[in-house]
Amino acid sequence: MMTRPFLLSLFSLLAGLLVGAIAFWFSVSQTQPVASLPALKSGYTVSILETGTEVGFFSMQPRYQILISLKNSPYGHSSDLSLYNFDEDISRYLQRSIVTESNEGITFTRASGHTLFAPRRWYVGGR
Repeated sequence: MMTRPFLLSLFSLLAGLLVGAIAFWFSVSQTQPVASLPALKSGYTVSILETGTEVGFFSMQPRYQILISLKNSPYGHSSDLSLYNFDEDISRYLQRSIVTESNEGITFTRASGHTLFAPRRWYVGGR
């Protein structure tokens, strides 16, 4: 039968691991703006946010998200975004990217040549 001190030690160990895991999760999942690209004629803006860090066995990579919203609005359409900046400074890399708008939607063309298209219906009205 387990003794009371052993159970208290086990509980303390598990509580410490839980607190450590929560602290680690918060450290890698903070959202912070990386770049706001020039405003579009329609009044929408395209922002790139860093949403944390993807932790692998032997690497750590930042995670990004693209946000399309009306100017100065915290609401909009967001989508996860992979950036292939090949260790180039992320701000310089994003400055070389291009955003175009058409009646169909917004196209974000990264400096690497990869494109992301957001149909108009997904961001009009702050969705």
